[in-house]
Amino acid sequence: MKWSFLTLGIIILGITGVGIILFFQQITTSNERDYYLLKEITEASMIDAIDISYYRQTGDLKIITEKFVENFTRRFAESTILVGSGYTINFYDIIETPPKVSIEVRNSTNDYRLNGEQLDYNVVNKLDAILEYYGKYTDVSSTDSHYNNPYTKKTMTTTYYSIPSLVGNNAGVDSKPINMPDELNRSNIRNVIIKDIKYRGLITTQTELNIALLKREIDYPDIEVNSTNYLLSLNDMVGNLTLKNNNKILFENCLQNDEKLTGSDCSKYDYWIKWSGTTTDTSKKAAAIKFDITWSYEEYEYVS
Repeated sequence: MKWSFLTLGIIILGITGVGIILFFQQITTSNERDYYLLKEITEASMIDAIDISYYRQTGDLKIITEKFVENFTRRFAESTILVGSGYTINFYDIIETPPKVSIEVRNSTNDYRLNGEQLDYNVVNKLDAILEYYGKYTDVSSTDSHYNNPYTKKTMTTTYYSIPSLVGNNAGVDSKPINMPDELNRSNIRNVIIKDIKYRGLITTQTELNIALLKREIDYPDIEVNSTNYLLSLNDMVGNLTLKNNNKILFENCLQNDEKLTGSDCSKYDYWIKWSGTTTDTSKKAAAIKFDITWSYEEYEYVS
């Protein structure tokens, strides 16, 4: 009889041990998962919440509190949708500049019952994060060309298109605003200007014309949404065109007070172009040209 009770006791002890192991395994797994989620999401959300306009004006980092909270909550919810609910997020001491945040994430474990006692523990992770950056040329000698100026001058060339309607035998745009590439709209880039424009001729393929039509509302800020006729074909375009001003496309940089185009409004847009030309192909609807804009800018390079 005593061996029967001993066997039963061993079985109960084994079941209890397995329950305890599973319980602490869940706590450890939840704690590790939540910690790395908290760390990675905090960093990404702080970067997304950088006030770019403030950085351009002052050169200092600043985050927007509301944007950070929104980004963190959305990212955390998307990352934990498959691992359960019951999370509580507490934000403490959010400082916009210099950027610093303190966050606490609480997560409850599942209920466990051992020896008639119900166990339920909170897994708590806290993080204090400071956003800072190190420039590639921040700490250089006084003889270095980047001393007191950690920015590096660079250029980038982008292809643009223009498809104005034909009026008689004339085609062109008169002081039209143009957008800089999205790649240059970054917090570590400043002093973006048009350095040069090179005319490359007429669009000669339907594929390229389709690309030009798709990019029209992206490249030009004054184009109304859904105003582009995407059904235009290459047969609607003129087959010859002679540009005026020695075959050049004129431009203006408002950031340099480079006011040389009549009709431009620097209070609305920063970059403007102007071109005009004539054609003998007057039966067509429009003229489709392509040109390369070389952008000059200064970039603050980070340490890799």
